[in-house]
Amino acid sequence: MIAEKVIAYLAESKGLPDDFQVDTQTPLLQTGLIDSLGMEELVTFLEAAFGIEVQDDDLLPDNFETVEAIAALIERKLGGSSGDI
Repeated sequence: MIAEKVIAYLAESKGLPDDFQVDTQTPLLQTGLIDSLGMEELVTFLEAAFGIEVQDDDLLPDNFETVEAIAALIERKLGGSSGDI
């Protein structure tokens, strides 16, 4: 569920064509799907969509490299693993 929301957000915000598939392992930083401005927008989305607060020390490349990494960060912020990644 978390990953699906993040993927849908990326597809919509980046205007990705239907034939460009983003999955949980797509390298977001390496492919340029997330840049510095995109990171700010993504964090704003994550905070609003999941009711979390992303701290400065969370803004590490490892936490945003893939949708799976983003989902894991959200799970940690929500206080555990619901198995809903």
